Amino acid sequence: MASPPSYITIRKLGEGTSGIVYKCRPKSGGANVAIKVIPRLQLGRSHKQEKVVQEIAILKRLRHQNIVRFVDLEWDTQNVFIVMELCELGNLKEFLAHKHGRRLVERDARWFLRQIAAGLFFLWSHSLVHRDLKTENLLLTANPNLHGPPILKIADFGIADYGQGRNQDFTSAALKEKIGTLAYMAPEVLKDEEYDARCDLWSVGVIFYEMLAGSTPFHTASSIDDLLKQILSPTPSQLILPPTIARTTSQPAQSLVSALLTRDPDKRLTFDEFFDHPYLDLTHIPGPESLSSGMEYISEAVELDSRFVRSKNPSGRKDLNVWKQIIDLYAEGVSHLLAHVHYLGSQNPDAVQVAELVTRYIDRAENLKHQVETWQNPSGMAGERRSSSGDQDRLSEPPLSGLVGPSRVTVARTSASLPPFSVKAGPTSSSLARTDFLPSSSAPSSANARVQAALDVLNTAQKLAATNPSRALQLYDTGLAQLLRAIAMTCSPVEREKIRSEACEWFDQAERLGQAVKRQQEDKGWQVVGGGIVRKGGMIDIVYNMPGEYPS
Repeated sequence: MASPPSYITIRKLGEGTSGIVYKCRPKSGGANVAIKVIPRLQLGRSHKQEKVVQEIAILKRLRHQNIVRFVDLEWDTQNVFIVMELCELGNLKEFLAHKHGRRLVERDARWFLRQIAAGLFFLWSHSLVHRDLKTENLLLTANPNLHGPPILKIADFGIADYGQGRNQDFTSAALKEKIGTLAYMAPEVLKDEEYDARCDLWSVGVIFYEMLAGSTPFHTASSIDDLLKQILSPTPSQLILPPTIARTTSQPAQSLVSALLTRDPDKRLTFDEFFDHPYLDLTHIPGPESLSSGMEYISEAVELDSRFVRSKNPSGRKDLNVWKQIIDLYAEGVSHLLAHVHYLGSQNPDAVQVAELVTRYIDRAENLKHQVETWQNPSGMAGERRSSSGDQDRLSEPPLSGLVGPSRVTVARTSASLPPFSVKAGPTSSSLARTDFLPSSSAPSSANARVQAALDVLNTAQKLAATNPSRALQLYDTGLAQLLRAIAMTCSPVEREKIRSEACEWFDQAERLGQAVKRQQEDKGWQVVGGGIVRKGGMIDIVYNMPGEYPS
């Protein structure tokens, strides 16, 4: 191939929807990259040109751990080169091909599914429909932690589209092109003239099915006609895992497969239901921030715990709601710490240390839970758990008081280390799942925390609008995405409406700034295509700096 001006080609990686992808090395040194090469001859047709410009705009706009990162754009007289981060572990299809039976154990399938969901939510919050989700378009890269599981990234936005407006009404924005790989296509894509963003949920269901079963649902089809017939068949209304696979798969996973692979899109799992599904638990998805998030909750729990144990009312009878809140804080902290253990990998020595802490916090929370039950029902079964010490109402000091910080673990390792993953990950499988007697108002609100974080980002954007509008627009994108996530996480209709109203006002501010930037760019002779892409005649560029700083 013709190398891009600043890179040396190493080898071909594969082909996307609009070009061939190569592994390349920068001539100036640095990390290797992946480069999609698109012949300029293809761009002679206006719709092809718009597709390429749209893909660049989408890639440049997206910054998320589970989305392939855009690096640069170059071109010569024959080709346009889209430079992206290199995912050195290949794609999920290749990963499955090296597994026994082409299938994963459920724990690993769930790990990848949660990452797909996290990336898909990010696309959803940016009004994007991928339309070609399949194992070949899910790339894998090494975890920054040596022993951690691979990181999955969604790639190939060559046919992605804006499938909704900012009002989040997916069903109102129909997509008319029948694009995508047949085995992963939703029935409505093949039989209806119009379809909507819910086609992506069907594709996710096919991918999850494939990871668990080792093949796609219609792998027995002997021809394209047979495959079409099976996909378009009205029965069964929901697909299920093969019996031999279902026997070794949890009920929540089986139910989620069927909910996603529901033929009628109106009866299929909704986006809200998918993102809030307890099997995914996106709030506690393993990541670089899991440890700091967990220790923030634990620190607050230990502080409250210590304060009330030493108070003038050590029995806690008059402070049941506070003790319930402390139990919840321990539960939330443990969920994040378990996510951190998974992120580190079972062979990482630090994971053992965190697992030791987790067991101590679980023990403490269980003791508090039993004591609260005793206070609530002294004559019932809970009363039988009372201590035989004679001082049944007095609580001991909480574990590791003063030894935990908001962002790191300072407790020394013990000689008797616990085996990694000695406690099941996930809030729903742990004995620390939120207690039935706990009022929802006492639970720490992840949605409220996300709203506050979003407002901090948006206020920064507002301050930068006059001096650095390009940077301000990026921050508006980030903050608004966080607000949309908060809407999805909020149960109360009243709270959802308040956040929606707040988001609309910020959307208006961002839109006004975007229009001002656009007018300034057009005054300079550059036509704004979208997503920071500008064009003048036969030239195309991406605006990184302040408006007004364009190529001459």
